[in-house]
Formats: sequence, C-alpha cells, structure tokens
Amino acid sequence: GEQLRRIDFEDGRVVRDEPLFLERFGRLRTVTEGPDGALYVLTSNQDGRGEPTSEDDRILRIVPPAS
Repeated sequence: GEQLRRIDFEDGRVVRDEPLFLERFGRLRTVTEGPDGALYVLTSNQDGRGEPTSEDDRILRIVPPAS
C-alpha cells in the first residue's frame, strides 16, 4: 500500500521517519504540494461495495507544521 511519511534530515542523514495518518483516512494516493504550501492528498476507498459515504474518495488538505 501507499502511505504518507514524514522524513526529517540533518546533514544528509535521516533523523526521523514516521508514517502519518495510519488507518485514519484509508488508502492514500496522489500527493501534491499546492501553491499555498499545503499538501493535497487524494484518498481512494470506494471499492464498489456497500453504500458510499462522505468519507469515501476525497481530497485532504494538510498544512505541515512550521519548521
């Protein structure tokens, strides 16, 4: 599967590597940075079974914390 990860570097070395939003939004797909600096993430959860809900297949706007 795909996941969004926060990775921090210092002097070219990874000092933090953590997955974000595990099991919170379902499948995360495309991620892109918007002109406002926020990350826009597409979810893909609808599989054709059951009744669609407002939580299915949406675009999330994520504002990274200030460095």
